[in-house]
Amino acid sequence: MKNEATQSGRGRPMDPQVHKAILSAAIKLLETQCVGELTIKGIADAAGVTRPAIYRRWSTPTEIALDAFLETAEREIPFQDGSDPIKALTAHILAMTRFMRSQRGRVVTELLGAAQSDPELLALFRERFLEQRRKLGRVLFQNGIDQGAFHTGLDIDLAIDLYAGPIYHRALAGHETLTDAFAERLADYVLHAIGASS
Repeated sequence: MKNEATQSGRGRPMDPQVHKAILSAAIKLLETQCVGELTIKGIADAAGVTRPAIYRRWSTPTEIALDAFLETAEREIPFQDGSDPIKALTAHILAMTRFMRSQRGRVVTELLGAAQSDPELLALFRERFLEQRRKLGRVLFQNGIDQGAFHTGLDIDLAIDLYAGPIYHRALAGHETLTDAFAERLADYVLHAIGASS
């Protein structure tokens, strides 16, 4: 993936406004199109840039979709920095559930589907999204352990899977809906499992 906004292959600085325009166009297109329907020409036309300007930064429309998704994910699935780890975890599970049932969540499921036959895309998705989110989750759980709110012997990575797994499963399989009520029940189950105490 060639997504550096500041340098081209020849060392000439790229215009960050062009980079932003491309991502903004992709985000807008993804409101009505599936990831698989995106084309370089369509994104270029929507962004008002040339196709070579896109190819200097990305190789495929799917890579652009990934970066467009990352552009919005951090602010839409926040981790709270509050002093109450129980409330912070509950709020995060609710935010993640709402995100995954939104249009942005649809993009996630489509990217994960495409990544099953694209090892490079899967590696990038893990590195640039999943692992970054898990790092924040580890901080949240460690804070809970340090404050005595969560069990001291907690397996943090497994605890992250406890809440993330059901959300992704419902989003991908579609066998049940992602409601706020589901998120609240899930939070209760996870908090019980990790020995949370108020």
